[in-house]
Amino acid sequence: LMVGVFGLPRASAVTLRPRQPLVTPDVAFERPRTPGVVPNFTRHFNARWIVGSPPWTGIEHVDSVVELAMRDQGNATESHVIAMADFLPPIALSYLKTPVAAASLTWMLELLGEDVSSLPLEGWRLDATMVAAHSGYINQSSTLWGPGGVPVALGRQTMVMFG
Repeated sequence: LMVGVFGLPRASAVTLRPRQPLVTPDVAFERPRTPGVVPNFTRHFNARWIVGSPPWTGIEHVDSVVELAMRDQGNATESHVIAMADFLPPIALSYLKTPVAAASLTWMLELLGEDVSSLPLEGWRLDATMVAAHSGYINQSSTLWGPGGVPVALGRQTMVMFG
């Protein structure tokens, strides 16, 4: 089931834009490329965890900040934005040391109306926080930042993991 809400900008007395927080990098982790374990779609990305860690590292950290780039030609499109916003696996998987199955139950993504057609496919950042995890269900929220710290999308996701 997919629900789309499309609307034109309207005048408002209230404006609040997210601001990209400064982060102090942990030990940086490059995205592992383990065939048969890491989903195939990840081959389209260059990713580096600067806070938190990739799945199955046994590192317990509720936040993940990932520098992202897509291995594609040209500038960004809305399709690229959706793909980048969907890149991050459940943060809870980084708590584990061995692979287990996981899946999305719900995913809400709000595109913030930025025209991304002038943005390159490098220099993106995805910030996410695991808000809750209990009985195999994980809830996390995220913000996708374009190059230069431009807020591009907000996400909220509920996932399940089997282990």
